[in-house]
Amino acid sequence: MAIAPSAWSPKWQAPLIGIAAAMTPTMVWHHQALLLDVQASLQWLGGVRGLKRRTQTELRMLSISARIAIATTAPGAWLLAMDLQAQTHDGLAWRYALTPKRLAQRLDSLNIDWLPAANRHAAWLHRVGCHTLGQLRALDRAELIARTDLALVKSLDQAYGQAIFTYAPLKLPLKFDDHLQLPYLIEDTPALGVFIKRLLQELCNWLGTHHLALSRLECRLYHRDRRRAWQPTILMLAISNPTDSLAVLWRWLQIRLEQTRLPAPVSDIGLQTRELAPKSQHNESLFPHDLWDNESASETLDLLRARLGQTRVQQALVSADYRAELASAWQGQPTRQSIPTVLNWGAHCPAWLVLEPKPLTVRQEQPCLQGPLKLLQGPYRIETGWWDNRLALRDYFVATDHSCRRYWIFRERDQLTARWFLHGLFG
Repeated sequence: MAIAPSAWSPKWQAPLIGIAAAMTPTMVWHHQALLLDVQASLQWLGGVRGLKRRTQTELRMLSISARIAIATTAPGAWLLAMDLQAQTHDGLAWRYALTPKRLAQRLDSLNIDWLPAANRHAAWLHRVGCHTLGQLRALDRAELIARTDLALVKSLDQAYGQAIFTYAPLKLPLKFDDHLQLPYLIEDTPALGVFIKRLLQELCNWLGTHHLALSRLECRLYHRDRRRAWQPTILMLAISNPTDSLAVLWRWLQIRLEQTRLPAPVSDIGLQTRELAPKSQHNESLFPHDLWDNESASETLDLLRARLGQTRVQQALVSADYRAELASAWQGQPTRQSIPTVLNWGAHCPAWLVLEPKPLTVRQEQPCLQGPLKLLQGPYRIETGWWDNRLALRDYFVATDHSCRRYWIFRERDQLTARWFLHGLFG
C-alpha cells in the first residue's frame, strides 16, 4: 500500500507515520510517499474494505489530501499512486491492483517517466519508441541491460513482483499498545468503565516511566460476533494540551463512551497511543490567571470534540491567496495557535462570501440582481492562479441596488463576452 500526499510537506510526515503505525509496524518512506506492508494486518483490519474505511477516516480527521494505491508489490503501489491525477470530492484518490495479473495490466499502461531509474535513459528510450512500462518490459532483456544499466531492469522487476524489493523499515517511536480480554461479554457501555480505567492506569504509569504526555489516544472495543469480529468499535480521543493525568483521560473517554451504541457485546478492549509528546515541566507564571485561561479554552475544545465528534469541531485557517474562495479553509483538530499573516484585501472586501460565485444577468452592459446594480468602487484587479490550473483574471467592484444593499461582484477578463458574478455580501 502506498500513501502519497497531494501537496508534499514535511509537516505531514509525523501524522502519516502515526496513521500507518496503527495498521502495520512495517513501513518505509519512498520518494515522498509512505509504503506500508499490510498483508499481515488485512484480516483484523477487515480486508481491503476495512483498510480503506480506516485510512479514509484517519486522513479526513487530519485534513490530508492524498493519492492511495493498494497493490501486490510496494514499488507497484507507489507507481500507481504517483500516476493518479484526479482527486475525489473528499480529497482522496484510490487505485487497486490486488492480483499480479491486474497489477501487470495497470503498470503496462504507465509512462516510463514515472520510473525514476528510467530518467537517465529517457531520451534513448523515446527514440526507440518505448514510452510505456509495457513496451519497456517487452524489449530484449540482454540488449536493454547493455544499453542502459542493471538498476533500471531491477526496479522494473521489483514493480512487477519478479524481484524482491529490499528496504530498511522505519524505526517507529515509542508506543503503548495493551490488550485486555474481558472475563465475560459486556453489552452496556457503563459496565466497561472499570476495565477501561484499568488500562488507563497502566497507560499513565507507562507515560510517567518514559516522561511522556499523550495528545491522541485510540480505544478499541472488540466484538465476538462473527460479522463484526474484525470490525471493532473505535473511540478516538484528541486532547489539545498533552497530559498524563488519569482523571483527564478518563473524563473525555467517558463522554465518548456514553455516546457510543454497541453493535454487539464486547469481548476485548485495546488501548493504543497515537501521538505522544515530551512531558512539559511545571513553569511558575508571573500571572497564573493567563495560564488558567489557556487551559480553560483548551478544555472547552476537548469537551466539544468529545461530545460532537472529532470531525465536527473545526478551525478556520487562512492562506495568502488573492482568490477569496481559496483564502480560507476548514481544518479538523482545532488549536489555539496564532493566526498566520494573510493578504490585506482592504475595506472593499465583504464579511460574507457566497459558496460559489453566482452568475449575474447583464442588461445594456450593466450587471443585474433583481434589478440593475450601480458600481460604487472599483475595479480591484487580480491576476493569479496560473500555477495550479485555476487561473483567475477578475475585476472586482462594490455595487449597490435600489434598496441600498451592497454587493461584492466581479467581471471576468479572459472571455470575449464579459461575464459578471456575485461573490460576496456586505453587512
